[in-house]
Amino acid sequence: MSVTAIPNATFHADASAPPFVDLSIPVSVLGLPSIDSTIGAVYIGVVIGTALFGLTVHQAYRYFSIYSDDKLYVKLVVRTAQFLRRFKFVLSQTLTAKVMIIIVLETFHSVLWSIVG
Repeated sequence: MSVTAIPNATFHADASAPPFVDLSIPVSVLGLPSIDSTIGAVYIGVVIGTALFGLTVHQAYRYFSIYSDDKLYVKLVVRTAQFLRRFKFVLSQTLTAKVMIIIVLETFHSVLWSIVG
């Protein structure tokens, strides 16, 4: 296993704590794309995730309508899994919507001020 060095990273060693990397490295040094150029990929992921979530809701509906005589603990496991999927779905949709709205508003603001000023 080879170890690659991160440019401009500082490593801190302490006897009581394991070493860690200072994550205050600028994004341009790491060569990561900005969120503005990847927002289309995020949107496609949201659309695909929404479709897959719909499939899991349909699957749970079919389970409860077909296997209504299953034991209570099995039904509770399915309910818990569906609740956790729904909770994760709501959180991811909310976060994605907020990020997309912020990016659209920042773009609109910069375009507006480039026209006005």
